[in-house]
Amino acid sequence: MNQQNSHAQSVLINSYRRVYSRMRWLNALAERGLRPALRAAAKLRTASRRLAGSTSSRRRGSSVGGLAFGRMESLEARAMLAADLFYADDTDLTLAFDAISSQYRLLDNAQAVVSSATAASASSGGIRVTGTIGADVLRLDTASLSLAGAKASITFVGAGDDSVAVTADANITMTGSALTVGTATFTLDGFERAELTGGVSANAFTFGDVTIPAITVDGGGNSDTIFSTVADNAENKGLGETLADAGTLGEAIAFTSVENIVGGRGIDVFTFADGTSLPSTLDGGLGSNALD
Repeated sequence: MNQQNSHAQSVLINSYRRVYSRMRWLNALAERGLRPALRAAAKLRTASRRLAGSTSSRRRGSSVGGLAFGRMESLEARAMLAADLFYADDTDLTLAFDAISSQYRLLDNAQAVVSSATAASASSGGIRVTGTIGADVLRLDTASLSLAGAKASITFVGAGDDSVAVTADANITMTGSALTVGTATFTLDGFERAELTGGVSANAFTFGDVTIPAITVDGGGNSDTIFSTVADNAENKGLGETLADAGTLGEAIAFTSVENIVGGRGIDVFTFADGTSLPSTLDGGLGSNALD
């Protein structure tokens, strides 16, 4: 019964996340549509001040061409709170940073710029990417993004099951909404999936309690290790028809091409599917552990 309740809660939470993501996507589109009107209003305000200043009469209610500028109220100054980037037709784009122009850019597979925003605009609100109604993929060029700073906040606004993808020959850590690749940390929001791929070196993948519902790990080449910092873990060896160096960590994380497993600080239960073999290294970590 507890497993059934847990599954029902997981389904309900994912449903709420999809509804919330769609609402945010629609709001972002509405805001995007209002921007031309806001810019036009700002230009009209500037023109009205110039015209009012050029007339000899500054009394309340003065008019030019039938328009009463003296009674116009000033619009609030509106500042961009984030570096806003937008998908176009493609649903698989790469987020990169160009140090020469000091711009964040969305690039397609041909490295053409789809959308751009200045780094200065991200200083207070981070990077906000608006996707499509479908299942979008945002790939992070972590090498170039790290040139903009050691930390960045990335919010994705989309209506589908949207993924963040990282390929790097570096150690990768994810705890909560924070993804650390090498020495750069990205705070993520709005993603339903994460795809993490290592390189040719021996990479370490470390996970705490994560907020993204589904995570896939591909260790890449060499001898890679998956670590858990969670107190209690259920780790399964064998993933579908892939029996060697593959499995799951908890309910959210599935891994392939990972040769070594290290448990957490509490109770770890390691379950092996029929036909699988022990990994190169199996370390239960702290606490009481069991093999099944």
